Amino acid sequence: MIPELGYAATVVGFVLALYGAIAAVIGVRTGQANWLRTGERAAIGVWLLITACIALMLYAFLTFDFSVRYVAVNTNRGTPFYYRITALWGALEGSI
Repeated sequence: MIPELGYAATVVGFVLALYGAIAAVIGVRTGQANWLRTGERAAIGVWLLITACIALMLYAFLTFDFSVRYVAVNTNRGTPFYYRITALWGALEGSI
């Protein structure tokens, strides 16, 4: 369930980022403040969704959800709690 929620949040965040970028460009070119506000709100929404994705991935690490490949590759049952938290950034994919 956690991987599906994370995937959905990622997809919605991507679509919202595209919409926000387009709205901001329209707002700048036309000078309409409502488009700029829409772009700002979309950016806040993207931030919230990215934060949710990170929280879900961290939850997967803390609960040893090995159905998530990234968790399975970067941790194991013997990993101490504080290393499981930092394992989120442990591999190349997490550091980018």
